Amino acid sequence: MYYILKYKNYEPKIDESAFIAGGSHIIGRVEIGRNASIWFCVIRGDVGSIKIGDETNIQDGTVIHVDRNPDGDTIIGNMVTVGHFCVLHACTLHDRAFIGMGSLWWIMRLWNLKLW
Repeated sequence: MYYILKYKNYEPKIDESAFIAGGSHIIGRVEIGRNASIWFCVIRGDVGSIKIGDETNIQDGTVIHVDRNPDGDTIIGNMVTVGHFCVLHACTLHDRAFIGMGSLWWIMRLWNLKLW
């Protein structure tokens, strides 16, 4: 069983095609896109908002949060892969980004860089 929790007047919006694994907690101002997959995570949009794009994969043990300051939302683009046990805090990850296991990302922007 997963938990979708309203916080104040905000309730998560999850596309019906998204997969949410049991044990996940999704709270507050959160949007999850088409065919996204969320694996045993905590996603908490309490003092800002979180948007997870289409076909994005958030792997086991990841925590996604926000900051109350300007630009404190967390925005994750389409077709992004976030590895196991990451912490994403008030950051932007653009389409097709890959975040390795155990990474910490906060208050920054990661663009779609082509390295090859």
